[in-house]
Amino acid sequence: MLDLACGSDRELRAELDALIAFSEDDEAGFIDTPAIAQGIALIDSTDAQSMIGRVLGHYRIVEFIGEGGTGSVYRAVADDVGYERSVAIKILKRGLNSGSVLRRFRDEGRILSRLDHPNIARFYEAGLADEGRSYFVMEFLEGTPMHTYCRENELSVRERIELFLPVCAAVEYSHRNLVIHRDLKASNVLVGRSGVPKLLDFGIAKLLDRTMTGAEADHTGVADQMMTPDYASPEQIVGEPITTAVDVYSLGVLLYELLADRRPLHLAGLPIGEMARVIETSALQKPSLIAPVTRRSEIAGDLDTILLKALHRIPERRYASPAHLADDLRRHLDGEPVLARPDSAGYRIGKFVSRNRTGVLVSALGTIALLAGGSIAVWQSAKKK
Repeated sequence: MLDLACGSDRELRAELDALIAFSEDDEAGFIDTPAIAQGIALIDSTDAQSMIGRVLGHYRIVEFIGEGGTGSVYRAVADDVGYERSVAIKILKRGLNSGSVLRRFRDEGRILSRLDHPNIARFYEAGLADEGRSYFVMEFLEGTPMHTYCRENELSVRERIELFLPVCAAVEYSHRNLVIHRDLKASNVLVGRSGVPKLLDFGIAKLLDRTMTGAEADHTGVADQMMTPDYASPEQIVGEPITTAVDVYSLGVLLYELLADRRPLHLAGLPIGEMARVIETSALQKPSLIAPVTRRSEIAGDLDTILLKALHRIPERRYASPAHLADDLRRHLDGEPVLARPDSAGYRIGKFVSRNRTGVLVSALGTIALLAGGSIAVWQSAKKK
């Protein structure tokens, strides 16, 4: 199995062999606390501080921001333009120089370099630190995770949907550029003071056509198993082929969380087999049933239907793209029939009435007046006789 997964990558095979050997003696459980995570934590605790003050290219590192699976992120300033301009620098973690990890880190930079969208963090340049560690420079984003922003600003249901729509546009744009994000979640969408959401962290993104970026070919399927369980699609959990439908599912989880303040499923910390069992056996609750009471009536109906379609277990029964999901959300906001809901005359009439309340009321009053007038005329005519 390992021979098939690792292919010719000997460094990765050796790394996995060491981790498996460690897991046999790990009383806490390998899945709960991977050996590599323990080692990296020890290294990073000192490495982060050692980077403060260092100069990479013409950027001076001033602050540690956070870390992802392959890299640590710092705020740096460029002071060669007459003023200090903040950027974010992502540096490959010390010790993570196996072939697959290095390829994945460099792929992230290549992916970002070709994505130019107002709702995606911008890429500036890439380079090598003195000790040979790869890094890339990108837009520095000051903001809060999307769900936190909604909560702190007490956004209405409509405002939450309107904030979500640009994220759909960013993901749709990445799909058109043959990139699947694969890790869409609230903490990967930052909202700044201007209220503009920005998508970041393409660390486990998948290229549908690797030849278009000059990226090296994938030799393993190990990266396909990386995920954030609560936001991961069923096919990611069970190891089925990855398509753009995984991002549609994750967008559904994100919107569900924004509207209901809860995620549809809680899988973090479970063994992979138990995750698969929960996915297969759990019926998703309508968000209107678990949302805060003040939002339930607004979510019930079309929004329930839209979200359950985006979160369908079967990829082919979800929305065909983020753009289709966004279109249905706009129809809902405009009071028009949504495509996720079975069509019927009563449903369309109800939507027409809700969109044109004033006109319908005036027409109804006019009709009543005409009928009343006609009745009076008939009564008066009959009385004269």
